[in-house]
Amino acid sequence: MCFDDDSAPPIPPISGAAVSHEDLVLDAPDGNRFGAFLAIPEEELGAGVVILPDVRGLYRFYEELALRFAERGIVALAFDYFGRSAGLEKRPNDWDYMPLVQQLTMEQVQTDVGTCASRT
Repeated sequence: MCFDDDSAPPIPPISGAAVSHEDLVLDAPDGNRFGAFLAIPEEELGAGVVILPDVRGLYRFYEELALRFAERGIVALAFDYFGRSAGLEKRPNDWDYMPLVQQLTMEQVQTDVGTCASRT
């Protein structure tokens, strides 16, 4: 998906929706520690979603997307692919992500998605 750095998800916020959120550090079974953003609705529908960001990893657009899901009653967790290689800190939108994308394996992503799914 292509969009500008200051874009927001194409889902309008629900005014007055009761949602809590928090930044997390999750521990995968393979020892990886990675950052995530969890959004929880006040009234859950019993559904959850794991949000896989684009190649830039976790940043504000995906946190906002998680909030939009939660406003609609769905627990949402967006995570960062780059805990193994770039650490836990948040990065600017214009960071050099491609060298780290090339190091990432499908097995690592699947392990991290499984860890996220167990939280939603």
